[in-house]
Amino acid sequence: MIKMMNYTPKLLVLSLILVTILPMTLLAQAQPPTLIVTSPTEGEVTANVTFVKPGNGWSTSIPLPSAKSHAAAASLDGKVFYIGGFKDGAATAEVISFDPQTSTWSTHSPLTTARYFLAAASLNGKIYAVGGYTGSAYSGALEEYDPATDLWLTRAPMPNPRGYLALVPCDGKLYAIGGNGAAWYNDGYHIHQYDPTQDSWQAMTSMPTRRMVSTAFAWEGKIHVVGGAIYNSNSAWDPLTTHEIFDTVANSWSTGPALPQARGHAAGGLIDSKYYLISGWDDIDARREVFEYDTQTQTWSELPRCLTARLYHSCAVVDGRAYVLGGYDGSEYLDKNDVFDPEADFVGTRWTSRAAIPSHRQKHHAVASVNNRLYVIGGYYGGYTSSVEEYDPSTNGWQQKADKLTPHNN
Repeated sequence: MIKMMNYTPKLLVLSLILVTILPMTLLAQAQPPTLIVTSPTEGEVTANVTFVKPGNGWSTSIPLPSAKSHAAAASLDGKVFYIGGFKDGAATAEVISFDPQTSTWSTHSPLTTARYFLAAASLNGKIYAVGGYTGSAYSGALEEYDPATDLWLTRAPMPNPRGYLALVPCDGKLYAIGGNGAAWYNDGYHIHQYDPTQDSWQAMTSMPTRRMVSTAFAWEGKIHVVGGAIYNSNSAWDPLTTHEIFDTVANSWSTGPALPQARGHAAGGLIDSKYYLISGWDDIDARREVFEYDTQTQTWSELPRCLTARLYHSCAVVDGRAYVLGGYDGSEYLDKNDVFDPEADFVGTRWTSRAAIPSHRQKHHAVASVNNRLYVIGGYYGGYTSSVEEYDPSTNGWQQKADKLTPHNN
């Protein structure tokens, strides 16, 4: 059994973070309201200014009935199902669902096999739950849920029992990807296709990069496998930036654009033509970053952070919104149910680089806003400075102003 990772939150102390909100009179000149930030770090010179519009599409919904993690999520009939998982110190067979229309949770028939680190997906009006860890052994169990009867039926077990895997529906079939089982290293390469019409499994071409705790999604007949973690020679887990794409017709792999940052134990959801990878683990802590992959431009971008740092969480999409459930924040298991709507306050929420400050300042400078202008005053860069510079957001330009009389920092 792999030990559950225990993460202690760490406090990151920046040498200085200065924030100025420009007055509302600037609305005709910049996207309202505009936030100007300079954020130098000890030992590193930062000379960029960025802006962002507040409001990043996140909100909090009705929490889970009780804290749970390591579960699987899938959407069906306008509801989010939260399946199995780790609860009260053990594997659970519990199945609950959240209805966004009524903001209520409901309980359903439990799984036949209690397990965590399983995967789930919906296909053809059914939900499929596969794999996982029972607390004593890895499982290959596949169960099919019929909402009409509220019953789970046992289907053909997955070859190579394993947990920590991803499950993706694509063109009428399911694909079980990567994971970790009794074979450790070798299980991370596996991808198996399940055909529900035949109740049978077929091994596909192995994944180039072995991995577990990755996220995956399907787009136009291809499956994208993103991030995850790999077990290294020092008996530790390394998170990955790797993005590989499986062509289900050609049964072959190609390489996609790498994640901006390495992530394991993340969760994600596809909304329209964009995939959102949310939170996760970076080898040190639970994280709050959100990364968007645009399938049209084949590029990643970082969005404003989500509400809760976490790993071991799950995500499912209903009506264009991603519901992020449960998980672990580094100190406790969570009952949180956070919702991401990319259409809410989305235009202008990305960070955008602006004109660099002409004079580098390493730390301890001051910032003030007067008459819709930003003033950066004094500071330290190899010595104390009396420099004063003015930034105009409407022109994205800097001007040198009269030095103050005495060089200062702090």
